Amino acid sequence: MQNANSFVNHYEILGLPNSATIEQIEKAHRYQARIYHPDKNSSKEARGKFEEIQSSYEALKDPTRKKAYDNILAAKLEDIKRYERQDKAKRKMAEDLLRREEESTKSKIKEQQKAYRDQYEAKIARMKQVEELIAESRQSQKKSNQHFTVLIKWRHKSKLLHTKENLKQIFIQYGRIDDIVPVEGKHRAFVVFAHRESVSKLLEDKEKFAEDFKIKAMKEADGNASQGAGCFLSTDVINKIRMADEK
Repeated sequence: MQNANSFVNHYEILGLPNSATIEQIEKAHRYQARIYHPDKNSSKEARGKFEEIQSSYEALKDPTRKKAYDNILAAKLEDIKRYERQDKAKRKMAEDLLRREEESTKSKIKEQQKAYRDQYEAKIARMKQVEELIAESRQSQKKSNQHFTVLIKWRHKSKLLHTKENLKQIFIQYGRIDDIVPVEGKHRAFVVFAHRESVSKLLEDKEKFAEDFKIKAMKEADGNASQGAGCFLSTDVINKIRMADEK
């Protein structure tokens, strides 16, 4: 089948509608021929245009030939419409495909952006978690290095045996004891408890031991030892105090 785009519409060449009559065709032919006849029009386009006019007139001037041509024209016009519909459908399909691809691309970009954002937020959360764990570890380590200490001074009239083992047996009732540091020749010792509550309980009961001991809680302030209730001393500071007392 001949391509619809190559089909010649003789009515259009004569400047007529497809429903023109024989009379209209003859009249249009005379008018167009006078304009483009080579004897009257010397332009380069005139001869070609005149030949087209003559060819179209020959195809339409005879009623039988005109009817045959009208049938062919109707079929060609229907072909053109069908091609246009197909082209329109193809264009729509192409546009739909392009739109879906753009939407898919946008969706993928959004998903990638969300994934990057989630990864970034997860990384920040992990960093925060690590920082919290480090802070918790440091705090735990700091607490593990804390010792709640009391200074025990025994009175000269005390008849108790003042050894580490004996002191531990006396004061273990108030809680776990991490260390006992006697100060040689000074009638005193540092009892290091694991918990502040142990010191508080002992201080509440210190009158029970008044006949044998003088009890004071110790604390570490600005790196120096001083007296106070329910505070702590590190083992290093206790040793420094003991060494100072020995001097």
